Amino acid sequence: MKRTFVYLIILLLVFVTSVSAKSNQLDSNSEEVTKNSDAFRNAVQFRKLHGFEISDEYIMKSLQEDINTPAEELFGFPITDEERMILEKRQKVEDAIPLLTKKINHNTSLKLSGMYYSSEEGKIIVSVKNKKKHDELIINNLVESLKDEITVVNTNFSESELTEAFNVLLDHFTLKGTLVYMDVKTNKVVIQGEIDDKQKIKIKSMLQPGIIDFVEEFSFHDQSTPNDKQNSSQSKIWLGSKIVRDNTGNKCSTGLYGQIPNVSSPGTYLTVLVTAGHCDSVGSTNAWYHPTMSSSNLIGYWKYRTSGNTTADAGYISLTNSNIATARACCDGTGKLISSVHNGSESAGQIVYTIGAGSNTTISGKITHTNAVLNQNSNGFNSISGLTVTDASTSSGDSGAAVYSITYAGGTDYPYLRGVHKGIVGSGGYGQIYSYIQNVKSTLGLTSIRTTN
Repeated sequence: MKRTFVYLIILLLVFVTSVSAKSNQLDSNSEEVTKNSDAFRNAVQFRKLHGFEISDEYIMKSLQEDINTPAEELFGFPITDEERMILEKRQKVEDAIPLLTKKINHNTSLKLSGMYYSSEEGKIIVSVKNKKKHDELIINNLVESLKDEITVVNTNFSESELTEAFNVLLDHFTLKGTLVYMDVKTNKVVIQGEIDDKQKIKIKSMLQPGIIDFVEEFSFHDQSTPNDKQNSSQSKIWLGSKIVRDNTGNKCSTGLYGQIPNVSSPGTYLTVLVTAGHCDSVGSTNAWYHPTMSSSNLIGYWKYRTSGNTTADAGYISLTNSNIATARACCDGTGKLISSVHNGSESAGQIVYTIGAGSNTTISGKITHTNAVLNQNSNGFNSISGLTVTDASTSSGDSGAAVYSITYAGGTDYPYLRGVHKGIVGSGGYGQIYSYIQNVKSTLGLTSIRTTN
């Protein structure tokens, strides 16, 4: 009887301790999670992009739930089971875009103008020139899994006409200080930047009426500028971590790690840290550091960067110690693994995330334009083609940051690399531009991209 009483006392103490610890944990979370916290702001961004509930009360309550998946670990906030099911359904729709494009292009009766993905609705918007009544029925039956997931809209110009106009601009005109792209939503070719009236008249004379749109409001900024935020020093330097250039002290972000052939030892490879090319100059051999500029924090020396006319703003640092390389992304105490690399077409409307040293948190955004051309004529570049533009708002110091997306499938969400952040176009920090990952790989001559710890 006495022994039973002692057991009961012990069980009661364990229960009270457990409840107290849980209560303290919740109190701690309540204090940490405010409307000004990164977790709250990131949750609002994410939920707006997906058309989910965004009331303050709902978000504050959801932030108290457990984080259970790699995607949630990268976001820094949880999503509900119902929301996850919605995302998995939408993922299947998004994954079918390449097949749908192929089937539409094989149907000679359809004149495709373009398509984009609506993340809020989980639908594909297909634009067709001179849409006929039966076109929507034909398109909706091309891919079995996409029935009732497609909206067809009418446009004035086909994709081939837009491409032809786009190429005329690039082949016949010098458009310094501009961004040129095909806008699938407005069904026009857009020149963003100042163009004098005489050149506008000449451009219009060579193109179909109404196919070109001039947007004069334009400013572009690479984002390799000093910033006070920094990531903690780790044995491995995570993607998104701050790196510092010798002499100037300018700061950029770690984008990824790759391998290049070792010319000194044929058949072997060297590991390099990849960031934005504009972070250092052509021909430079500057030392680079993490997290601060001191001899004990040396990580390597600048080796190579793209320049002139190219398809990526990218460069790499030859490492003094390859053991710092990882595919984990900052910025908390464990790092989250980005274990795959995108290889395929990109579409307007798809959602991407950026983790950089300037923002020091995960920034979400939606792709607005693909295959854009930036006629930069500065920082060692003439023009950079194949760029992707998003509506994300990034910060100074984010240059070179890792850009990634999330695949939702069967509850095993996983992130994959999409590119390397370049800068912003437009006012207020909005209008992110990044170099597509496969262009980064090819222009730098990387044999592989690290996707393991």
